[in-house]
Amino acid sequence: MSDKSIKIIFFGNTDFSSPVLLKCAESFDVSCVVTNPSKKMGRGQKLIDTPVKTVAKNANLDVIECDNLLDDEFSNNQTYKGVALEIDQFKKKCLLEGLDDIALSLKKKKEIELFEQKLKTNRPWIFND
Repeated sequence: MSDKSIKIIFFGNTDFSSPVLLKCAESFDVSCVVTNPSKKMGRGQKLIDTPVKTVAKNANLDVIECDNLLDDEFSNNQTYKGVALEIDQFKKKCLLEGLDDIALSLKKKKEIELFEQKLKTNRPWIFND
C-alpha cells in the first residue's frame, strides 16, 4: 500500500525501527520523526544519535527529540507541520499507568469472576467441570 496523501508521525529509536521508518517513508508522507535525544557515550563522551535519527536525517525527514512523550511540552503541542499531535485521554492514561489490554482486563478481575460464577450457576452445560 502506498498513499502519499496519508500523513504520519513516526515514533522510534532502535536499529529495529530504522527499516520500518524507511518503508513508511516510501509509502506515506512522514511529517516528522519522534525519537529520543542524542546522548553522550563512550570515553570521549561523543554525542551519538539514535539509529532512527540517523536514518531520518539521511532521508531528509524532520526530527523531534523528546525524552518523555507524556511531557506537557510535547503532549500539549496540538500540531506539528499541520499534523495533529493529539493524544487520546484514555490512551494517555494507559501509557501513564503502563496498561495494556491484559492489564486493563485484570483491573476488572472481580467483575469477570462474578460474571463467570453467575454464568456457571445459570448455564452449567457451558462448562466442562
